[in-house]
Amino acid sequence: MKSKEEIRELILDKFKNFEVQPNCFVPMDIFRVSIINKLNSQEKDLFYVAANELISEGKIQHERGSGQSGSECYKLTEKGYNWINGKC
Repeated sequence: MKSKEEIRELILDKFKNFEVQPNCFVPMDIFRVSIINKLNSQEKDLFYVAANELISEGKIQHERGSGQSGSECYKLTEKGYNWINGKC
């Protein structure tokens, strides 16, 4: 079973792998397909705990798009960008 810390790293690695710049986002569907769907039920719960911690630390933000689709995404903050790139 993956720990919360490992899941935090998976989330941040997704931004790093896509070379996301500050204030740019990764759609929630990417996280669902590449991370969440591969986790067991306990790990899925930890995913949201880990994501909420990253949000409260100011490293990412959760956003919901407007319009009918209301697409969700996680947006990388300047603080998160600096963290994953070793500039903190």
